[in-house]
Amino acid sequence: MTGVQTCALPICFPVTIGQVGYSAEQSEWSVRCAEKWNTQVLAAVALHPNEAPVVEDLEKDLAVIDRLASHPRVRAIGETGFWKAGYSIGK
Repeated sequence: MTGVQTCALPICFPVTIGQVGYSAEQSEWSVRCAEKWNTQVLAAVALHPNEAPVVEDLEKDLAVIDRLASHPRVRAIGETGFWKAGYSIGK
């Protein structure tokens, strides 16, 4: 992971927050935040269409999204980037 990212969320929030990932890397970070604040944060995982054509290994990133999607703190799967990368459902 490039750069330094921390999950800095005030503990006093009594609401649930959705943390949305737009890439495999950001989706992993979203799940880590949901694990750390397991009563306040839910995660969504995704591969944004703008990311799909520029990722180094699309199949690897899609596998990461697929793995993360089964995590109990993940509540949504966002855009998958298929249309921009030339993929179609079932391909």
